[in-house]
Amino acid sequence: MKNYLENKYEEKFIVEESKIHDNGEKGTYHLATAYPEKNENHQFTVKWSEDDIGTFKDDYLKYKWNEEGKKVIEKKLKEVYKEDVNFYFDFKVTPGEYDREMDIQSMIKTYPEDVTLEFTYYVFCKNNIDKEKESKKIYKVIENMFLENNLGEYSLAVYFINEKDRDNYEDNKKYNLDLETSKLYKKGVILNYLYMWDSNNIKNSNDIEQLFNY
Repeated sequence: MKNYLENKYEEKFIVEESKIHDNGEKGTYHLATAYPEKNENHQFTVKWSEDDIGTFKDDYLKYKWNEEGKKVIEKKLKEVYKEDVNFYFDFKVTPGEYDREMDIQSMIKTYPEDVTLEFTYYVFCKNNIDKEKESKKIYKVIENMFLENNLGEYSLAVYFINEKDRDNYEDNKKYNLDLETSKLYKKGVILNYLYMWDSNNIKNSNDIEQLFNY
């Protein structure tokens, strides 16, 4: 596995001990966690099948692009909102052979149908939401990555949270509001929110404004 990764990507990797999985009629395979020597936090999986000798699969590029995407999103959010913004971003790609030299933006432009994006972020507000103004900001955030490419699948969620509750949510690393959204809105914790799964009808910020729940 180590030789396979280093020959394929031309860099050094650490590969942890693999575990054997019996998949019944589909055969037995070995699965291991690996990461580049230069970045222990960039962990991914590598797979080798006993029934198909010499065939390896890995999702290194998915993790590489995911980390790149987070940096792009972080920069864009700060550019638009003038402060650090809490967000969740997950990038997935259909398994296949891709050019390892491509960055995430090149990947999305070249293979948009292979991409799945999940993106959620949280804006803290002191007063009532100016939906027109906030819609323009959201449009600026998602224009390049979401709207200019016909992605295979994606989801976007934006929550507007009362400023007085900022500390509670900054202490919550998962930022999972889905199960309590309606209750938190009634309590005044969430001031408004929107979801988007289809960008075909999003031509400008006015279309985004129609997506607000309240």
